[in-house]
Amino acid sequence: MKRISKSFLLGIMALLMAVMIPACGKDNEPESDPNHDAALIGTWGTTLKLQTYQLDVKLTFAADGKFSGSAMGTVPTVESPVDIDLTGTWETASGVIKLDLDQSDLPEFLPLNDNIKYEIILDQLYLEGLPLFPLDRLD
Repeated sequence: MKRISKSFLLGIMALLMAVMIPACGKDNEPESDPNHDAALIGTWGTTLKLQTYQLDVKLTFAADGKFSGSAMGTVPTVESPVDIDLTGTWETASGVIKLDLDQSDLPEFLPLNDNIKYEIILDQLYLEGLPLFPLDRLD
C-alpha cells in the first residue's frame, strides 16, 4: 500500500510540474522595444510661463511609436492666441528622442528640433533647451 501511495504521489507531482513549469515562462508583460524607451510612454505636460507669455504644453508618446503634442497660450509677438497641434512618430536612442512629424502647424517663431536630448528624473521629463521647465507625467 505504501508503494502505491508513493507512486501515486510522485505521479501527481510529476503532472503538476509538467503543467506549472511551462506556465512560468509566460508573462503578460509586453516585449521591450529597443527603439522606444518605455519610461517615456504616456502623457507629459507643463505650463511655460515667462514675463509676458504663457504656453500650456502637452506631449503624448504611445507604445506603438506614435506621438501627439499640443501647445496653447499667449505670446506677445502674436496677436491671436497660440494653438499648436503636432502628430508623428517617435523613437529613442542613447538618450535622444527622434521625432518625425506627420502633421504640424508650428509657427515660424517656434522651431522644432527633431532630435532632442532628454532625461527622466522621478516623474519629470527634462528636454534639452527647456531645462527650467520639466514636463510632469500626467498619467
